[in-house]
Amino acid sequence: MRRITHIALMLLITSCGFKPMMAKNTEGYQIVEKIQLSQVDGPEQPRLYRIISESMGDKLGTAPIYHLKINVNNEVSSMGVMKDNLSTRYRVKVTFNYTLVKIETQEPIDSGNIYLYSSYDVADSEFANYIAERYTNDNILKELCEELKSRLVLVLSSRN
Repeated sequence: MRRITHIALMLLITSCGFKPMMAKNTEGYQIVEKIQLSQVDGPEQPRLYRIISESMGDKLGTAPIYHLKINVNNEVSSMGVMKDNLSTRYRVKVTFNYTLVKIETQEPIDSGNIYLYSSYDVADSEFANYIAERYTNDNILKELCEELKSRLVLVLSSRN
């Protein structure tokens, strides 16, 4: 009886039609291939461009139909303050302002902004604080890229 239940459950799960959106040879993967990252503006521009292009996928822009322009804004503010006005924690907010443009007509297809917050603890060492802030920024950028990729796939798949 238990074995039959396990087999029935496995058949039920596999028959639901679930497909990962960005798996190879899926519609989402093919849509991302049509996007070229043309411009990234923000602090440390070469590093931002590398992180964003790696996070968006290895097939980004191989047969471009669309240009993606991203402006990255980064805000750091103190969050936890002790009695002597020393910060114990910093909050980081990274915002993507993006525009997706069709190359052929220069028509804007989608634009908007997405943002994400994170934070890190302040250490006694300046170097440790620098690394913590950079690590936090990199993680936020990767998460924002995943969100942006999902948005773009939804927008472009609804246009087809």
